[in-house]
Amino acid sequence: MSGSRQPGAVCVHTNPVVVADGTTCLAPSPPPGPVGSRPPLTAVNHSFHSVAHMSHQEKMAEAIRRAHAAGLISREIMRQLPSVGELVVGIVVVGGVLVGLGVAAGAVASTGVGAVLEAIAAGIVLALAAVGIISSAREVISGIGVLIAFYTSTERATSYVELDQAGREFATGLAEVGVGTIMMILSVLGARQGLKMGRGAAGKLSASESPSEPPVTPRIREEPPRARREPEPRRPAPPKDDAYVLDREGVPIGARRGLAKPGLPAEKLSKDGWPDLPGAEARNFNAAEPVTLKPGTKVYRIVDDSSNPAGGYWAEKVPGSRAEWRSDFAVKNDWNTNGKYVEYTVPEGPGLNVWRGETAAQQLRGSDFYLPGGGQQIWMPPNTVTPGVPKPTGW
Repeated sequence: MSGSRQPGAVCVHTNPVVVADGTTCLAPSPPPGPVGSRPPLTAVNHSFHSVAHMSHQEKMAEAIRRAHAAGLISREIMRQLPSVGELVVGIVVVGGVLVGLGVAAGAVASTGVGAVLEAIAAGIVLALAAVGIISSAREVISGIGVLIAFYTSTERATSYVELDQAGREFATGLAEVGVGTIMMILSVLGARQGLKMGRGAAGKLSASESPSEPPVTPRIREEPPRARREPEPRRPAPPKDDAYVLDREGVPIGARRGLAKPGLPAEKLSKDGWPDLPGAEARNFNAAEPVTLKPGTKVYRIVDDSSNPAGGYWAEKVPGSRAEWRSDFAVKNDWNTNGKYVEYTVPEGPGLNVWRGETAAQQLRGSDFYLPGGGQQIWMPPNTVTPGVPKPTGW
């Protein structure tokens, strides 16, 4: 019959391939191909997900995870951020607003798009100042630059090499401007707020624009008017998905209403003989100084079952209650659920060089409450000392 093969044993190759020499897979390996392409065999079982087939959100999430896995974004910083999924959604919203307003990575603050960027930054600064947070337009613009650069670089990425580069630049920018600045921008610059500020800036610029260059229309869909709702409760609780521990009045334990004031700038502090205080940790202080703990000094660290007993943050006394601990040391519930403490005594010798100072406030994600801080905390690089066994706090 036409098209039939020549008689012979089943599974006999006309060009035999030796596959039984040192391998447990009796099948030939796929031929090498260009980086970023799908090998023939993996394409069949879909075990390899190429960057080209990812959505923009998947690319951003993958870039952040790879940067964290590579040690570019520390565990402490990841704990200060929302979940990767929530962070990506926030960047998508803000990035879409900025792109819709014509803001591009590297915009110069003196012309064209830069003027729009300055107007947006000014709006954010005013919004923060209204609730008692002092921030500079330069700091906000730097944070916006980090977000828009990450947004555009991941959107264009077609390989894991490009995702790694985007993640590396995001990690660097995050360390330079600080988690607090990024979170303030994501919180204030929502789609409707960004549209409002951008339109105001566009109106101021309209007189200098060329008639042949129509203004960019933001790619934001206006929401339809909503039905009138009853006034919200006097002291609303945060969203359930944040799992904050609430008191009887529905307020997170140790928290106050309002927005947290930023701590020190995200700049590394150094002194000869002391470990460097990284910029990401400096932001958790209102003030910090290098001190030497004398031999015999006891320090304490509150932990839970998942905490590193030899972590970075310590205190010179055990707080009297969970509310006192969370309030004075601005500890979020998703960082540490408490229940135990460890103790370390500085041994005989030259003492222990650490950084000590007033704890900065922390905003509770997804709410209008914050942990005020103010307690004296101690920081040393994780695993500097070996504490004793955990003991119960009694709260």
